[in-house]
Amino acid sequence: MRVVQGTLTRRRRRANGDEGAALIEAAIILPFLVILVFGIVELGFLFRSAAVTNTATRSGARLAASQYGSATTSALQLNVVDNTALTVERDLASKGSSDTPVLLWIYKAGSNGFPMSLSDFSACTDPCFKYTWNAGTGHFVRQSGAWSSPVVCGLTHDSIGVYIKMSHAPIGFANFLGTLNITERTVMTLEPPNPNSCPSGS
Repeated sequence: MRVVQGTLTRRRRRANGDEGAALIEAAIILPFLVILVFGIVELGFLFRSAAVTNTATRSGARLAASQYGSATTSALQLNVVDNTALTVERDLASKGSSDTPVLLWIYKAGSNGFPMSLSDFSACTDPCFKYTWNAGTGHFVRQSGAWSSPVVCGLTHDSIGVYIKMSHAPIGFANFLGTLNITERTVMTLEPPNPNSCPSGS
């Protein structure tokens, strides 16, 4: 009888020890699992924000490329770029609640796709239309810009680019990662204007 009781006691001690070890392991692993899950969720939000921003640049560039070459006056040109900004806004309406547009540039693109004479987006050299986001109205506001004589006749046409900068606040990791900037651009060749707008033989 004593042998049986001793065996049961040892089994209880072993079981209690296993439970304690399992609790310690869970306490160590659980924070890493939580971070992993939140990280996966945050990456999903980040990719979604980048996709929305990219789609907006494509829509804006498509409109600008098709209409800017046919705009024959500065007033018509401004109308085209303002409509481009509105098109971008429409696509950005599906952005996440943690996303905030920062700026929009509609510019003459060099062969590398950046603003003329540059190899990055540290600035937007003329010709460039610059817009900033007004959080109060929820619209882009044009600050400056002009492009009076785009080349749209002949064998070689100018290219127009649409660049967007978006601020993304990570969900759950805002204090750790801080605000991230999402930047996307799309460049397209200006389409020819109406045939009567180009000199004969162009």
